[in-house]
Amino acid sequence: MDAGLFRYRIELNLKAFAQETDYGGLTQTDTDVDKWAAIRWVQAKEKLQGGIFSSVRQALFTIRYSDNVNTVNARDTITYDSSIFDIQSVAFKGTGNKAYIEIIAQARE
Repeated sequence: MDAGLFRYRIELNLKAFAQETDYGGLTQTDTDVDKWAAIRWVQAKEKLQGGIFSSVRQALFTIRYSDNVNTVNARDTITYDSSIFDIQSVAFKGTGNKAYIEIIAQARE
């Protein structure tokens, strides 16, 4: 990956869950991580909901692998340009110093 492609600042909103021992409930902790990313917009499509067509914005975010983002998954979200994206899929690619993560995410309406 060319370093010049990572020119967009995104914020990964990582969620972690831990189980309480006394009552068995789950506690959620949120961690925000700022990363530089490459963004490629996926072909636009529409969905029908309640008899109304609406457009769906999807993007492919590519970020460098690091220890603070090694647990990113579909529960997490991405904030970019004041829009929140729900993560649909995560792919870890490359090895060593060339490791990166590709994330497909859909913008919330």
